[in-house]
Amino acid sequence: MSSSPGSTERRRAKRYALRLPAAFRERGRGRLAARIIDISTHGCRMETPSAFAHDTTIWVYLANLSAIEARTIWCRDGFAGIEFAVPLHEAVLDGLLGQAKGLSAVELDALNEIARRSRWLAEHTAQRESSDELVRLSSDCAASVLAGRLAASDPAGRCEQSTE
Repeated sequence: MSSSPGSTERRRAKRYALRLPAAFRERGRGRLAARIIDISTHGCRMETPSAFAHDTTIWVYLANLSAIEARTIWCRDGFAGIEFAVPLHEAVLDGLLGQAKGLSAVELDALNEIARRSRWLAEHTAQRESSDELVRLSSDCAASVLAGRLAASDPAGRCEQSTE
């Protein structure tokens, strides 16, 4: 979804920043490690060592849950936007957020680095659409860092990032 300058992106559900180990698998391939960096009931953004084609069906493995069928919405420069085939139940999301706890200083620094890297890529990308997506990624990471720092006093450790 492309937003024009000054417009507000509309989301279906609240999105939470976290750092959660995960794995994923494409049809006919083995599992690969990944890290979820934000999540909502409808999907997640993951840092991944593998690139996907748009609209690829994958299975995401989180914590002790059964494999979650999903599809890639976008994949660029080590990150992927994932939409779950069936939205997560709120209780499942709460459980995942509870496992992730608050972001540590090291994790916040890692999010800062992701934001810096994606901003640099956006500034050096010739394609306007790719550049816009990277700017959003950088902004999301910066918001995650701020939310993580503010959430340090939140006993539940939840870092609400934005409303979908």
